Amino acid sequence: MNGKVKIPLRPVKLRATQTASLTCRECSLDKAQLQHPKMRPTGTTKPVFYFIGEAPDAATDQAGEQFVGESGDVVRSRIPSKWVNTIRWNNTIRCFPGDQETAQMETA
Repeated sequence: MNGKVKIPLRPVKLRATQTASLTCRECSLDKAQLQHPKMRPTGTTKPVFYFIGEAPDAATDQAGEQFVGESGDVVRSRIPSKWVNTIRWNNTIRCFPGDQETAQMETA
């Protein structure tokens, strides 16, 4: 053996009750007054690199684009210009939660 373990992959089918719980309607942020609620991913649709943050910050909500605040300054400043068009940006929570404590409560 070559030391590699093969793990068979199979598609996962969710029941209707499971998919309903994955929507924004259950989250208190769904009713919040935001600049860009439910912010969609930005960048290329065929990424080589996919950056995923926890939640948008105030600067991200204002700009309508992920990673433009303090963390964005750190991340984006280190990306070589030849890679910029190969990146997709997203957040696990698509609405600006107002503060990190809210974000943790919503993801718990």
